[in-house]
Amino acid sequence: MGSLAFGAFLITLVKTLRAIADGANSSNDGKAQAVACVVNVIICCIESYIDYIDHIAIAFMSVSGDPFCTSAWNGFLINLKHMVKFYFAQEIGGFFVFIGVVFITLINSLIFYGLCHVGKTSGADPLIPLITIVVLSFLVSCITLGLFDDAIRATLMCLAIDMDLNNGSPQFGPPTFHEKLDAIKDENFANNFNNQVDQN
Repeated sequence: MGSLAFGAFLITLVKTLRAIADGANSSNDGKAQAVACVVNVIICCIESYIDYIDHIAIAFMSVSGDPFCTSAWNGFLINLKHMVKFYFAQEIGGFFVFIGVVFITLINSLIFYGLCHVGKTSGADPLIPLITIVVLSFLVSCITLGLFDDAIRATLMCLAIDMDLNNGSPQFGPPTFHEKLDAIKDENFANNFNNQVDQN
């Protein structure tokens, strides 16, 4: 709990500094605005790094139970070693999360719009409630489906640790995972064999 609180504190600290920089950017002095703009860019970069490190640390912490700083360093090293696999899987997962958010928002909005027009007796305009439903549906679906990003990251971290401990051949996981992994290996072996035959 202390490690989670420390990660949340870092994010809150950076966001507070960014809010202060945004407040300084609204002054009328040109020099102060230029300095505030530069500071804001630097804080945005630091915020993106802290966010990345926080996600990696939480993913490694869920596997190992190590403290925040140790988990951040070890998770960074594992992510660096398996970067292509991590990036590809996270991008695909992020795409499906985005599709889910759009789909849930659209379905909720259409259902509300349909309910407003079924048996409509008054001349009240449903635009404001419809906008409220769209915004609330979007926020709630982002919050709930956003957890899948962390789940994907933690699952990939488990796979990477398993591969590192067992010389590149994962030993743990459900039987269906190993069946699919063997099928991929057999297909890659067959493709490589066919390519070598064609070259010869």
